[in-house]
Amino acid sequence: MAKFSSVSPVKRLRFPVFRLLSAILPLLLASCGDVAESTDSRFVALEPLIDEQVKLLQALNPQVEKRIVSEGSEETQTSGNIDWQKELSAFRQADLSKPGLRGAYTVQEEAPNVRVYRVKPGEKEDVRELRIVFTGDNRVKSLQTLVEDQNYLYHTRRTFHVEFAERKDKWLLDQYRIDGFQKMMWSREKPFSVRAKVL
Repeated sequence: MAKFSSVSPVKRLRFPVFRLLSAILPLLLASCGDVAESTDSRFVALEPLIDEQVKLLQALNPQVEKRIVSEGSEETQTSGNIDWQKELSAFRQADLSKPGLRGAYTVQEEAPNVRVYRVKPGEKEDVRELRIVFTGDNRVKSLQTLVEDQNYLYHTRRTFHVEFAERKDKWLLDQYRIDGFQKMMWSREKPFSVRAKVL
């Protein structure tokens, strides 16, 4: 004769359900925290802006005049054959809107249309400062970011500056520049500069 367990179905399920809830609850709470953080409108998601610019520039394929200064030599070139995904990749560092980064920065409104983000003392983020200038209708007019990376082998410091303007009925990249230096432990400081203008 078959034997039946005296434990009710409810009691048999209680322990697995408890384990399941224990595993899921922290994830639910964590996701709720991310949603709350994502509502912080002080932080601007710049990566979608860069993605949009890449698409527009690839479609328009404009000529770009670029002046490069490095170690005393200067070169000016004009070209329409530019990989915009690669060209603008360095500017993606300026996006501080990711939840893991926001707590590392102070935010200050320096003027009605100027917002400045500065890394807090003790934080190790490479982006040390970001300055965004907005238009009256809250579009990003320009951004400038200071990036610094240093260890026992090298020290690099770069300032990125990007400006946007109304071009061909679109809000489009107008000009950009990069200034900085790189210094290896065993060598002298090597400054460089790039100036680019979308024609």
